[in-house]
Amino acid sequence: MGIRDGTITGLLCGVDGPGVCRADSVTVEGTLLSHPGTAGGGAELVTRAERAVLDRGVRLRADALRGRLFGLLPVVLSTAAVPPVPIPYLVLRDVEARGLWAEAGRIVTDGARIGAGAHMP
Repeated sequence: MGIRDGTITGLLCGVDGPGVCRADSVTVEGTLLSHPGTAGGGAELVTRAERAVLDRGVRLRADALRGRLFGLLPVVLSTAAVPPVPIPYLVLRDVEARGLWAEAGRIVTDGARIGAGAHMP
C-alpha cells in the first residue's frame, strides 16, 4: 500500500515498537489499496476511492515517508527514524509513503469501488 496525496495528523512513533507509529487520523485523496492474492492463486483485491479517512486507533509503518511538517517544512524519512515526539497536533501534509502498512478501527471512504485487480475500471 502507498499514499500519494495525504495528511497524517497526531503522528507519534516508537511507542508500539521500532518503526511503528500511531496517528489520530490519516486522510488519503485518490486512494488505491491493493491486497495481494492468496498463496493458492487467489486474485488481487483492489479498492479505489476518491478519498479515505482512517481513524480510531491508527497504526502505520512506512519504508519511506515524505511530506511537509505542519504543511511547511519538507521532510523525508522512514517511520523507524522518527523519534517519539509526544505532540498530538503534529501534522504531515502532502504525504507520499512507500512500503506502507496501516490498520485502523474505522475507514470511511467516498466513491469507493472494490474488485479483482485485473477487472477494476
